[in-house]
This record gives sequence, C-alpha cells and structure tokens, in this order.
Amino acid sequence: MKPIYRVLSACLAILFAAPAKAQSNYPVKPIKIVVPYAAGGSPDTWTRIVVKGLEPRIGQTVIVENKAGGNSTIGVGYTAKSAPDGYTIGYGTNSGTSSARALFKTLPYDPINDLSGIIITQNSYLALVVRNEERGNTLAQFLDKVRRDPKSYSVGSASTTMEILNAMIESAGKVQLALARYASPAPQVADLLGGRT
Repeated sequence: MKPIYRVLSACLAILFAAPAKAQSNYPVKPIKIVVPYAAGGSPDTWTRIVVKGLEPRIGQTVIVENKAGGNSTIGVGYTAKSAPDGYTIGYGTNSGTSSARALFKTLPYDPINDLSGIIITQNSYLALVVRNEERGNTLAQFLDKVRRDPKSYSVGSASTTMEILNAMIESAGKVQLALARYASPAPQVADLLGGRT
C-alpha cells in the first residue's frame, strides 16, 4: 500500500473513532467528499486519486461531489453545514478557509469553529506565468510593460489565494490588473494559452 493511503487511513480511523463507538460498523453507507472546485482541476484530480485507494481500505463507496463557485466558499459552506456524522467530508484548501476570511466580510460558515482538519494530502506551489511573447522578461520588466499599457494585461484567478497574491503583486509593483475569476483552473489555463489573460 502506498504511504499516502496508509496515512489517510490512519487519520480517518482517528477522526471517526468517536462515531465508531456509537456505531460499531462505520461506515455503513457511502461517504461523500465535497470538492469546492469544478471537475478537472487539481483538487478534483487529487481527491479522485485518494478515493481510488481509500475505497478498498474501508469497504465502502466514496462519492466525489463537485460544488464549485464563490472562490470555493460554496462547497466549503455546504460541507460545514452538513451533519457531523462522518459521511460528508470536504476537500479543504486555504482558499475556502484562511484566505476567504480575508476577502469576504461575511461567510456562510466559520472556518475555525465549523470545520476540523483531518490530513494534509497535497502541497501546491505557485508560479507566475506569462504568454510566449512575454518570455525572457524579468518580473520588473513585465511590470513596466503593464504600467505603460495596463488595459493590455489581465490576470486569472481560480481561488482566493491567487486573488490575494494578485493583489500583493499589484501593491508591490504599483500596477493595476484586470482580474478574471474562474470556478476552476482548467478554463483559466485555456484563457492563458489562448492569449485572453
């Protein structure tokens, strides 16, 4: 068995230790993992990889349900308001938890009190990428171009984390960029490659 599945199985056992006492045969029905992004993106793909190894270990079906939108707050809110019985688990990211608190005045959930972490299954790394015709430039040269012609440059974001990073670039570089919001990274990449962002 791969190490990630061992760790996930151990964490699930710890998480559900209390419900298991009241219900000795847990799980007795399918478990739902809510992914707060559209199908096809990294969170969805990673969740499906984990589910493939998890199902045989627990002897139960695990359903992946995508609830995209609101910079992941719709899916996270759905998870937070579900019955705390161990049958609805959310794929959490910092977009729907810590970053969302910085971007939204009100949320339909409290990331600190309504949610409990189980396991870290993925680390993501971020890179600033530009179209081919901009290749070879330094960040400073790119920002100079944006300052000279701001209407020609826009950035895409599929998460609140990316939105905060874009705001940091704007502030540090003293530029203003048009922000295109996406429910999933897949159309964001398509627009980058197509020259729209």
